[in-house]
Amino acid sequence: MKLKQFTLGAVVAAILAGCGSAADSNTVKIGGNFELTGNVATYGTSMNNAAQLAVEQKGKLLDKELKYVSYDNKSDKTEVASVAKKLASEKVVGVVGPATTGDAAVSIPVNEQAKIPTVFPATTGDGVTLKNCRDASSVYEYIYRVCFSDSYQGVVGANFVNKKFGKAKVAILQDTGNDYSKGLADAFEKTYTDSKIGGSVVAREYYQSKDTDFKRY
Repeated sequence: MKLKQFTLGAVVAAILAGCGSAADSNTVKIGGNFELTGNVATYGTSMNNAAQLAVEQKGKLLDKELKYVSYDNKSDKTEVASVAKKLASEKVVGVVGPATTGDAAVSIPVNEQAKIPTVFPATTGDGVTLKNCRDASSVYEYIYRVCFSDSYQGVVGANFVNKKFGKAKVAILQDTGNDYSKGLADAFEKTYTDSKIGGSVVAREYYQSKDTDFKRY
């Protein structure tokens, strides 16, 4: 509950920080930049529906009507940038989305330059909120996320396997077109095979999201 309250507080603070000139209007617009069609539509659609529901349930902010404006980025990076620019031109006070790390990274330069607070619900890529992923102090001013990073999840996964199965031999099956899959696989393998655990990854195979034949694995 404390984590949920902290996250909600951070999101509200980010949105309020972006009100600016829009505070003089009777409507506060929040934008959605989500993958409603394309390869990762199942993620984007769920998050977009949740954002819409949250705005409807909240109703008002600072005695002003809340309005949710969202567009489909089609799971395409060019469209992500286009939607980000469109939302900025419509003077939204905050943006939710995109869903994936790759799409989120494309929207960052637009939203940061426009000074629009942006919250990524599920972006897990390491360093996505940093200008320089090797410098923890180089944080973007307007970019936020609420999900654990790939490296954290990979470490937890490796420790779970070790605890549950000991130093079992492990094979990794990775989606070559998915940033999350790659990040998680990298973090898992690094942790599982380090000196602390000493596990063994005997194979790392690759597939594409539209593959249907997995017999060779």
